[in-house]
Amino acid sequence: MSIFTNIYLGFSRKRFLKPFKPLSNKSRRNFLISAPASVAEFIRIMPYIAALKKYGTIVMLVPNTCKSVCDLITPNNFDLIFHETIPKVLSKEHNALKEQLREQRFHYIIELNKPANISLVYLTDVERRIAFYERKKFPYYNIMLRDSIESLCDFFVLRKADPKKIFKFYSRDIKSVLKRYHKQKPILFLNGSDAATWQGDKIILGKDVTADNPEVYKLILGTDAYCGQHDEFFEFAKMFNKEIIT
Repeated sequence: MSIFTNIYLGFSRKRFLKPFKPLSNKSRRNFLISAPASVAEFIRIMPYIAALKKYGTIVMLVPNTCKSVCDLITPNNFDLIFHETIPKVLSKEHNALKEQLREQRFHYIIELNKPANISLVYLTDVERRIAFYERKKFPYYNIMLRDSIESLCDFFVLRKADPKKIFKFYSRDIKSVLKRYHKQKPILFLNGSDAATWQGDKIILGKDVTADNPEVYKLILGTDAYCGQHDEFFEFAKMFNKEIIT
């Protein structure tokens, strides 16, 4: 970050000290959300973010790394804006993104990355700015959550959304995909080390299907259990209540 940018951030800090007014439970609320850069974390937070639709519209800034997962999301859940990284404040790219958001009014900014990106709060004027707790990020972020996504639902008094309402999968498509792999139930999705105790067929990541195959998530849905690495595929299997074999 340049010396000029640091000076600008220091001088503009006072504008974020203004206290915010609470919203009533019946108020419509619009959210600008910065999604996590990790694909696994992105999948894990989806039911919590989707729950916010009860209150209003959601515009989500999403890293390009999560594009393949976003292709599976039901379109009416969120407005998605993809990016490589959130541009630095005062940059040409930051000004372009700011202009893109200019016509929209937001009641909350929610930063789901840690450390929180200060450039995000300069994109639009919002009184209520939420991030995970970091003392040095105040007053840029003035509502600090405990270090877990569950605390977001606690703050808004919400239950996480049903993943079946977030992702667009059809039973006939899942059955059709499984049929091509000639596996019999029960089926284990294996991602990494073998599960010697499993009595049944297996779909092995890296052998039967590659990680970048668009059908991999349909295969997980069609299987009965998951074993292996704790990555995006683990989070997806856990979200849909697959048995986790350790």
